[in-house]
Amino acid sequence: MIQAYVFSIGEPTTDLCLEALNRNGIDAVLYQSPSSFAEKYKTLMTTAKPPFLRVDADIIVNHRVQEYLEKALDWSCPYGWVWWQQDLQPISVMYYSEKVVELIKPHLNDEVFNTAVRPEQYMWSLPEMQGKNHKINIPVGLKGYGVRELEPVVSRKNARGQSYDWGWIVELNNL
Repeated sequence: MIQAYVFSIGEPTTDLCLEALNRNGIDAVLYQSPSSFAEKYKTLMTTAKPPFLRVDADIIVNHRVQEYLEKALDWSCPYGWVWWQQDLQPISVMYYSEKVVELIKPHLNDEVFNTAVRPEQYMWSLPEMQGKNHKINIPVGLKGYGVRELEPVVSRKNARGQSYDWGWIVELNNL
C-alpha cells in the first residue's frame, strides 16, 4: 500500500483529507507542525520510502486517485477542482518515485529552495527534472472547499502572485 504524507497548517479539511485517502486504499500520514513547508519537505524527502504521495490537507481525493496511481510516472501531478478558481487545475497530490527523490536530495540545502515562496515548485523546475515531471489529466479531487477563514489563504496566494475573485468565493462560501 502506498503512503500519502499530508502537509497541514491546520486546514479544517485535514481530517476529511486523511479519511478520503484511507477510504481509497492509501495509508495517510499527517505532517502537521509549525515548521516551514521547506523544513517539512526536507524531512519527507530524507525519511519517507518512495514511492509515495505528498498531499495538501485542503484536498479531498475521490475514487479516481487509484486510476492516477496506475498512470503516475517519476514525479506526477494530477488535476482537481480548485474551489477558489472554479476550474480544473493541477493540484498537490504529488507522486514521487525513488529516482526523483534521489535527484531532489542534493538540492534540499539550496538557498533558493529554502527561501522560495513555493519550494516544491522550485524542485519541479530544476533542469534535471525535465522529462521526469508529468501532469496526469485525471481529476482526483477537490481543493479548497470548506475553508471558511480566507484571510490566511488570500495572504498566501497574494504572496505567490496568484489572484482570484475573492468576493465571489466569499459569496460561494456563504451558501
